[in-house]
Amino acid sequence: MNWTIKGTVNEFHLRIAGNKPAKSIEKEMVAVRARYAIEELYYRDAHIPTVQIVDRDIPEMFIQNIKSFLLLKHRAADMDQELYKEICERLQASILTSQPPLEILLSIMHRHGLTLEIAKAAFCRALWQRDVRAELMDEVILIDRPLKSERRDPLQVFSTWFVRQRP
Repeated sequence: MNWTIKGTVNEFHLRIAGNKPAKSIEKEMVAVRARYAIEELYYRDAHIPTVQIVDRDIPEMFIQNIKSFLLLKHRAADMDQELYKEICERLQASILTSQPPLEILLSIMHRHGLTLEIAKAAFCRALWQRDVRAELMDEVILIDRPLKSERRDPLQVFSTWFVRQRP
């Protein structure tokens, strides 16, 4: 996929700011549209669709949740798989019982001698990798608040961004 991401729709019609101001706004807009058309054609020839995405297309809550997972998840990459599986199963079950993830992680930490940092990293990894399915789009994810059931699957919501053309 060739994703072109901008802050606003208007940014798809403006060149990247440089040292010199544009001499003609009209010429600048034509040149920018031509550049995007060439880019799209180039990728289309390789059967790679181009998708234009703007910030408002992605819910702010989802962005914040994903950023927080991304910062920590790697710290649990080498975790024992059986322990990670237990964490995932207990976190997924907690959605039905409304038990905060922190309570589960503290219990597992004491039994297995984990640090809070590694336990939090496992929590982030489980949500990032979708091994635990919780609502990420409309709910803030905090370790001391119960997870909510997934109402909107991000991969479904953004599925059109992943559709490839047939050769």
